[in-house]
Amino acid sequence: MLARLLQLSGHVALVASLTLPAQADFLAGKLAFQNGDYETALRELRPAAEDGHAEAQLYLGMMYSRGRGVQRDDTEAVKWILRSAEQGNVSAQTMLGMRYVSGRGVPQNDDEAVKWFRAATRRGHPPAQHNLGIMYEQGRGVP
Repeated sequence: MLARLLQLSGHVALVASLTLPAQADFLAGKLAFQNGDYETALRELRPAAEDGHAEAQLYLGMMYSRGRGVQRDDTEAVKWILRSAEQGNVSAQTMLGMRYVSGRGVPQNDDEAVKWFRAATRRGHPPAQHNLGIMYEQGRGVP
């Protein structure tokens, strides 16, 4: 039993050592983003995003969407927002749904918008619930 616990604790330590640097990069990048230091934000967020940190991916997508610290690029913004959304980040799912409503960086597609709003709604995200309600009210992308 003790040997199994030690083996498991080794796996936990390995996982923690792999995720802690991405978390540290993300926290530094988020703070820089919030303070308007987009050069530092980009430098810190990109490695975390590339390592699969969902919230870092969302922030990087927002930087490309708004042209903060990078040239505005809707295709690159959608790439990062989608990666975050696919990991279950409700803010990214809602943002991606809005992009499908507007056709910004993706082809306009009400069905896809509803798909992403529903995903975030299932996790209780109020902005997605609101947007999904509007889609029902307008009869867009729903039966």
